[in-house]
Amino acid sequence: MADQARSSTRLVLAAGKSSRRRIPEEFRRIRRVAIGKARALQAVAQIGSVSEWVDFFLDGVIEIANEAIDIVGEITLLRQADMEKVQTLGKRASESAIKVLPNLYGQPIVNTSIVMQWTGFTRAGAQTVIDRFMNIGILTPKDADKKYGQSYMYKKYLDIFIGSDK
Repeated sequence: MADQARSSTRLVLAAGKSSRRRIPEEFRRIRRVAIGKARALQAVAQIGSVSEWVDFFLDGVIEIANEAIDIVGEITLLRQADMEKVQTLGKRASESAIKVLPNLYGQPIVNTSIVMQWTGFTRAGAQTVIDRFMNIGILTPKDADKKYGQSYMYKKYLDIFIGSDK
């Protein structure tokens, strides 16, 4: 019995020693990794490849900025073309349309309820504005098969962001 107690004590002590050894080993491993990364960064800085990464990053920024400029240009052209279309509607109809068109840039998918909120028109009045926009090519039905509760989209505007061919 005394021999079993001694061997159990040795096992516990050995286990304690190995777990104590594991903690410093883990710290040493983390230290080695950190030193390795620091040396790698220092080497990158010395051989000049950091500037290559900065150039790569800045090229990406320039590309995204140029795309944004192109998109703004396309939106501006579309806005001008659609404002000209609205002006062909006549005085009262164009006044109604001008209440809706600027809002489409913030919410390009609409229904009669949304147009009613924007304009204060009745359901019939809102639908009339939508019908006029469909006739002049500004709005298109989102689901052509749907008869009631239809949504309409400012497709040419959405296509600018989606990149769809016209």
